[in-house]
Amino acid sequence: MNKRNVVDILLNEIVKSELISCCFTNEAIYDEIASADLYCITSSEKLSFFVKYQNDFLYLFDNLIHSIYKNNCLTGYYEDGTIINIYCYSNFDFTVYGKIVPLFDPYNLLSNFKSKSFAYTNLEFAKKIDEFCCVCFEYYDICKQNDKIAQYRKALDIQELFIQIYRIFYDSLNSKKGSYGISKTMNSKYVDNLVNFLKLFKFDYNIDAVKIVMNEINKIVDCLPVNVVSLFNIDFYNFTKKLIYSL
Repeated sequence: MNKRNVVDILLNEIVKSELISCCFTNEAIYDEIASADLYCITSSEKLSFFVKYQNDFLYLFDNLIHSIYKNNCLTGYYEDGTIINIYCYSNFDFTVYGKIVPLFDPYNLLSNFKSKSFAYTNLEFAKKIDEFCCVCFEYYDICKQNDKIAQYRKALDIQELFIQIYRIFYDSLNSKKGSYGISKTMNSKYVDNLVNFLKLFKFDYNIDAVKIVMNEINKIVDCLPVNVVSLFNIDFYNFTKKLIYSL
């Protein structure tokens, strides 16, 4: 399904229901790979009615094979691979990342709504490095237990955190997108390097992969400004680095 058409059809039916005060989507509407996301604001009195009829909106499209409601969001999965997310709130106490695209706003309610940047703050970056160190510490402990499956699974956790830190450093404006769309926004040189790092994570040789990744993280840390380094536990980082290199 064409995502823009999906959003237009959903919007038309939801507005006709007279259950919402305003509605918007996000900048991903222009990317045909992403899911179709619709954010609806209603009154506290109408919220229960909206949730009750929310599933009907998913059946506007053929071949719905599964739906699930979680955290104010109803998600529909379709046979052609389309994913539709319909969010509904009775206030603006929620977070959206990236630019929003207003679709229906007769009372100008969205004028004061501020979405958040996809970039990590310095403090968030520092916490991510602390998290990386904690997982590496756990990996070291598992290696000493000679538990190969648990060791490999923990190595994959290190791999995931490495991707996040690597993107924060080399593609900061898009870093909260996780691994999505890296090849579109990051310099191709760094994308190629990242792919080569990820290929190292083999079941029988994950220790070598973790050591190489730790070395790359060390290069990143060495380039960080003082105002970032001062926010994470550098002593813990150095201690964890020694543990990994000792394996």
